[in-house]
Amino acid sequence: MKDAVLEKQSYMLIGRHDIEKLMRFDPASAYLPNSPGQSNMVNNASGAESVEIESELSELLFNLRPIKQENLIRDDNKLILLASLSDSLEYAWENNLTFIKSRSR
Repeated sequence: MKDAVLEKQSYMLIGRHDIEKLMRFDPASAYLPNSPGQSNMVNNASGAESVEIESELSELLFNLRPIKQENLIRDDNKLILLASLSDSLEYAWENNLTFIKSRSR
């Protein structure tokens, strides 16, 4: 279950616009799906650009607030509950968006 929580945190981090923008310049991310308002142009970086992008991304990640030791969850049952709650909220959010889109048509 720890993997589920870490996976969720990864999605939250990747969902940040500043990090996503930098990731799109990385050649390894050339096939990431585009956002609805974004063109299908694939941004590829090479050589020095790639190194610059990687260092920019590293700097962004290092500047994130660290998790305080007292905020870490050490109980597996709480991790399972948190992961389940997180998935349930995501499911409810997606259903609400679908409902809102269907009502606006």
